[in-house]
Amino acid sequence: MTSLRRVMRGPMEDVRAVALLLQAQLESQALSVLYMAIDRAAWVVSDKEEVDKHDFIAWAEKYLIAKNEVGFTGLDLWAARCGLLHTGAAESRDYRKNGANLIYYKVKAEISDENVLKLIDKWLAEIGVTPDRVRFVDYFWLAKELVEAMQRFEAWLGTEPQICERAAAKADRQISFQPLPK
Repeated sequence: MTSLRRVMRGPMEDVRAVALLLQAQLESQALSVLYMAIDRAAWVVSDKEEVDKHDFIAWAEKYLIAKNEVGFTGLDLWAARCGLLHTGAAESRDYRKNGANLIYYKVKAEISDENVLKLIDKWLAEIGVTPDRVRFVDYFWLAKELVEAMQRFEAWLGTEPQICERAAAKADRQISFQPLPK
């Protein structure tokens, strides 16, 4: 098994899990795996043993957000990740203290952002959130972009043999229920 294949084994499992969870209408769980996939990909290419929000943000901005024109940042995604994984809520420390915007999820075709804001206006006021700090993200779009982000990531790794070899050694340590290379 090539080094590149060893690195991409985990991300491809993650992408598959996101798709299966969305198909089963388990949106929060799909988003949790999506954020985990970013964490795992950022870790394997890092020269550090422990990664942090800066690594997550850098990976998200380079591969996921990339050339897309979106209304959110890597910091917003990090804050959304922390809120979802730690409390199941949109709010997180980075929203409260570091200027991240809140990410709420919806399917783009369902209803316009403006109409959603009208529907939740009173609720936002009750929890102290101003509408200008809310970003709506289509979770199906995010899942599709994760696939493309992993393709960009794989293409980049293919041009960086030394990083790829180091990443493969780390990827071999990740939990996987597929046979490891011999």
